[in-house]
Amino acid sequence: MADFEAVRTLEQAAFQPYRQASLRSLRRSLTSKRQSVWVIDGDDGLDALLVLWHHPHRLRVYDVASHPDRHGQGLGYRMMQHTEALARTEGCDWVSLEADPKEPGLVPWYKRQGYSIVGRPLPHYYHNGNAAVRMVKRVR
Repeated sequence: MADFEAVRTLEQAAFQPYRQASLRSLRRSLTSKRQSVWVIDGDDGLDALLVLWHHPHRLRVYDVASHPDRHGQGLGYRMMQHTEALARTEGCDWVSLEADPKEPGLVPWYKRQGYSIVGRPLPHYYHNGNAAVRMVKRVR
């Protein structure tokens, strides 16, 4: 919980309001036994954030963000590489996530890393009514 304000500040800088985790969700992420939170510290706060849900055979990326001032430095990619390494260490077969296909460049960014869209779009997934697509990558 010591990182709560720093995590909240990065969420606010990185995401539109409809994509930000609620305060309740952030608290749960920081205290849950089924979730883990990873950060990259910066000079003036957090440079990047990763929130994972741990399931028996997969890790689910709940949140990956980099500070807008740090875009293009590969921090998000490093976080995704960490996710995949952690999944293999934990014996998981898959990494999954949901992405907003209306977010410019987001789905192609995941596809370049080997993620594929599976299933149908998830209607009204985000608070603003946007749908999401579920993406997965086999890591073992």
